[in-house]
Amino acid sequence: MLNEYGQKAKVMTIALVALGLIPLIVAAVVLPQFADQVPMRYDAAGAVTRWGSRWELLITPIFALVFSLASIAYGRKQARAHTESDAMARMIFTRNVRSGLVLAVLLNIANVYLMCVSAGIAGPFVF
Repeated sequence: MLNEYGQKAKVMTIALVALGLIPLIVAAVVLPQFADQVPMRYDAAGAVTRWGSRWELLITPIFALVFSLASIAYGRKQARAHTESDAMARMIFTRNVRSGLVLAVLLNIANVYLMCVSAGIAGPFVF
């Protein structure tokens, strides 16, 4: 199943699934150690303007996993629509997985930022 679109697509697909799962696993391990209420919003001066449940921090890892799996599923669907050319199907699948990788990396960066700010490791980045 994974080797259907070539070795490169297989490696990228595995990386995409890993980028979707790892933040969820890390969040499941780290979140129970957080306080019940964590800072969720800051004003321009860096003061906390909204506190939220620590479980709200699961939103980003869940989105990362859902979008990763959706990128793979959509890529497979689009690639299967191009049965006339294996090269075209391979390119379409690889392009969709590559887009999913970019999105997963961005969501993981956001997740690390949210976890660090909520844990008090770093202050909020204010423009």
